[in-house]
Amino acid sequence: MYAMRSPWRRVAGVSLLAIILLASAFLIAWAGAGQRPSLPPTFRPGSIAFARDGDLFLAAPDGSAPVRVAQGRQPGRDGIGRFAFSPDRRYLAFGMPDGSGGETLDIVSADGTTNGIYTWGGHPPGAPFVGGLKMAWSPDSSRLAVFPGAADGEIAIVRIDGAQARALKLPDGTAVSTSHAQFFAVLSWSPDSTWLAVAVKSGGDLSTCAAGNDPYGTCYILLATDGSTVEATSDHPSGYLAWAPDSRVAITHWAAGTIEIRPPDGSPPRVIPLPMGVKPGDGHVLAWSPDATRLVVASGPSTAGNMLVVINGDGTLHPAPIDDHFTGNGSNVSDIAWSMDGQGFLFHGTSSEGGEGIWSIGVAGGSPTRLIGTEGAFDVADGRP
Repeated sequence: MYAMRSPWRRVAGVSLLAIILLASAFLIAWAGAGQRPSLPPTFRPGSIAFARDGDLFLAAPDGSAPVRVAQGRQPGRDGIGRFAFSPDRRYLAFGMPDGSGGETLDIVSADGTTNGIYTWGGHPPGAPFVGGLKMAWSPDSSRLAVFPGAADGEIAIVRIDGAQARALKLPDGTAVSTSHAQFFAVLSWSPDSTWLAVAVKSGGDLSTCAAGNDPYGTCYILLATDGSTVEATSDHPSGYLAWAPDSRVAITHWAAGTIEIRPPDGSPPRVIPLPMGVKPGDGHVLAWSPDATRLVVASGPSTAGNMLVVINGDGTLHPAPIDDHFTGNGSNVSDIAWSMDGQGFLFHGTSSEGGEGIWSIGVAGGSPTRLIGTEGAFDVADGRP
């Protein structure tokens, strides 16, 4: 049911990337006049990938000039919902439904060439629900972690040429969180390449964490990427997880209204409570600043309204309220990223009046600007996993 794929092919519409400068920028290393570039093209820093009507699009950092990268929603297909830029900005990976319940992991280069590198055949009869491929880039952009793997309880480590480098085995008593997986960092590689964080339903024998029947909660374990060991993280049900560039890891806890920051040396974590009445939201609501000195968390609807909370390096909090359309019923923020210069944020949200889309706002909060109408999560070509 699982197969590696290596033939290169073209996807209709993708070749537009090669001729639209807003979609990609080229790194050119000239050895002399008239020489060809020695480095491959890369996507423009700050480019935004997003889904709309089941198709995958790419836009400039300000949301302008959107270009369709891949057509996902076709007869019998559910559309594209999972995608990620490689840290070196050379590739954009995405899951492409095949129309029969399976899915292919494709990677598209900045020049528009697409390669299918892994195939999942879908749910066999009686098998647990998976909900499509989950993927995460390695920090050096040479591999992806992919679930489901070739066997039950495995995560495949696949090279960009389609060859499988290794399989990581989940410990007994654990299973990957697949229900409402859009709310979690299902797979997330540490910046030093040594650990792969995995969202699981319970800590098994590693910790007392148990998400139970809560569809918005999960537990996290850390698999050594060389297969040598596995560690627990928090004993408490969690939401989203985000790695800092120095391999600190931050985790949201909705029930307690806290952010837990774990040092890479295994010393006790730092627990930072959010302001009274503020809870972390559901989704990709946690992000480190480009210089790793600050952390932003998006709150869910509360008595204080929707807001972003910046956590400074000394643990002090800087609320960044979201004005205008994000104060009414039905409004929410479910995805957050820093701007490339660290002076503001992009977030996915649904306002009570302005509809669903990707918005930008300054680091102090205020009135957001709607950049793009979209559905669900987005990703930014910011040079990080």
